[in-house]
Amino acid sequence: MAFLKNDADIILDAVLTDVGRERLARGDGSFRIAKFALADDEINYQLHDNTAGTSFQDLNIAKTPILEAMTNSYLSKKNYLFSLSGRDDNLYLPILKLNTNASSDRAPGKAFATGDNSETYVVACTDTVVDTKYSGALPTGFIDGRSARKAGLNNQLIRIEQGIDSEDFNADSDFMLENDLTELIFHIYLDGRFGKLVTSEQQDAEMVTRVSSENNIDHYVVTIRTEEFFHQIEESSTEKSASILAGPRNDKQLVLGVRATRSLTNSSFLFDKFGRTMTNFFTDSTSAKVIDTTMRVMGNDFGYSVEIPLRFVKES
Repeated sequence: MAFLKNDADIILDAVLTDVGRERLARGDGSFRIAKFALADDEINYQLHDNTAGTSFQDLNIAKTPILEAMTNSYLSKKNYLFSLSGRDDNLYLPILKLNTNASSDRAPGKAFATGDNSETYVVACTDTVVDTKYSGALPTGFIDGRSARKAGLNNQLIRIEQGIDSEDFNADSDFMLENDLTELIFHIYLDGRFGKLVTSEQQDAEMVTRVSSENNIDHYVVTIRTEEFFHQIEESSTEKSASILAGPRNDKQLVLGVRATRSLTNSSFLFDKFGRTMTNFFTDSTSAKVIDTTMRVMGNDFGYSVEIPLRFVKES
């Protein structure tokens, strides 16, 4: 939704999401608006000017254009608003953050790929890529995405932490994130044409629903009590040093696997339709077909999220 200012009047421009529109179209009288969400994606709080007069400090923020309401809820909101009941002393909010720290032996993160694939995870889709191009030894940041059994191995898993990333806290004495700041339920969104979510038990995760019939985004829900999606971090100096967060964090690390769909492993159709060719991709200077996409992990109560860049790859 969006608020549009017109001649000093504030107009509420609200639209149903794609899912809401689908349910309304049933025409059976069962449609009810049960919930809504607010976000502040348009607002850049760094524009607040403390040096200006009291009435003008937020002027630049107030003049920021407001985005038009969108029906695609997956794309329209990323920074949700929420309330902390009974908390007026909280200076920092927790976040989700990828653990790319691969230096620890006990609770390592998974480092990003390097070179032309920097800042992304590369999902190898075929036997040719894994066995021929890399002789079974994939480079840093690569995931063997040929099957759930391979993508669910410990060294293939993507790891995410929740906590406060501020050095104002002493992580040694304040290791545990407070209960009322801890996210218990996570929503995971992934384009189902390209990838499937995999558990640490080396099995395909159960998809809850497809967000809509138009955007092909698969929706998964996991809770912090679902053991196959979480690694218990021991309160030891070795485990703590592997954390990507500077402050207190939850003692459970969210672990996710991703495999390629059969459409990618067995065919080039989707690569030709949605992807591109990267020259000199492999060490033998041959080209590769790639598809770039993202997987989003979002907390249920606070709405904080992290975008995970993925690059699906097969031989050209």
